[in-house]
Amino acid sequence: MHRRHLISGIGTAFAAGLAGCGGFLGNSGPQATVEDYAKAVNENDEDGIDELIHPESPRQNDPFGMMMLDEIEIELHELETTKQEEKEAVVKADMTVTGMGLEDREQETFELQKSEGEWKIW
Repeated sequence: MHRRHLISGIGTAFAAGLAGCGGFLGNSGPQATVEDYAKAVNENDEDGIDELIHPESPRQNDPFGMMMLDEIEIELHELETTKQEEKEAVVKADMTVTGMGLEDREQETFELQKSEGEWKIW
């Protein structure tokens, strides 16, 4: 499996699960949303991931990404907000993804948009 496809699927699954989890909501900014997303992925919290994904995102309801949840662990090393406007932001994450026979450290870019006043992963 191509590494970018795996990371994209992880992002989808990650974002999908965080949005619905009450413990994760109430984030204060784009970086907090990405941190919550990683936490939800690591806890296999599908509902939490779903809450963190923007309802209009093409990542919403991605069955491939959700199937990978119990196979993946994400360790965030550093986050940097490279763009933040009123309704959209970009966060670059230096992270290690472990699972499915991989252990890969790389930079991933998360695009976020606001939905009902909360930052969500696009």
